[in-house]
Amino acid sequence: MSAGDPGTTGGTPTRAADPAPPRVPVVGLVAAIVLAAGLAIGGAALGRWALAGVLVVEQGALAWAWGRSLHASSGTTALVAVAAALADLAVLVSHRHAYGSTAGVIGAAVAAVVLYQLGLRRALTLRTPVTAARPAVAPAASAVAGTPAAAASPASATRVSAEMITALSGVILGVLLTGYLAVRTEDGAPTVLSRQDPTVLSRQERHG
Repeated sequence: MSAGDPGTTGGTPTRAADPAPPRVPVVGLVAAIVLAAGLAIGGAALGRWALAGVLVVEQGALAWAWGRSLHASSGTTALVAVAAALADLAVLVSHRHAYGSTAGVIGAAVAAVVLYQLGLRRALTLRTPVTAARPAVAPAASAVAGTPAAAASPASATRVSAEMITALSGVILGVLLTGYLAVRTEDGAPTVLSRQDPTVLSRQERHG
């Protein structure tokens, strides 16, 4: 074996080649997109409530897929799904069915996400084993390390940050789908004249 050969020099085994990354199922992804778009178009043709029902199902599926892909907790996934459903409801019950009616839902969702992440961080901190084996340190440093503030490991802080990013981005994606409901509802809403009394319209036509 030559000196430049990186094989087993010094008894170190040769590192195996890194496994190839998993291939994205393109056919399944395209089929899912086409199916979701077809259901949304069909719901829009049936009426606003049918479209809202289709969007709620799709937003729930999106929340589940988003949380699963980013390894989020079930609470974060539920927050994303509930925020999207409330945004749909806000558009449906508002007077003008405008997309701006979701602003209150977004604000409440952000507040709920922050409170949930604070509770999650506290739960992870309490579950962190304080009596875990630590390297030998000075007594002063050991006392500082035993405080509750130092009990939270970097792993728990990293997970809380990832959960918050997942929740906020999921809320944004879910409310973006609500925009389609707002556009379809505004386009299909009756005009101001058509909501007036027929006698008033007939008098306006006679005077016109």
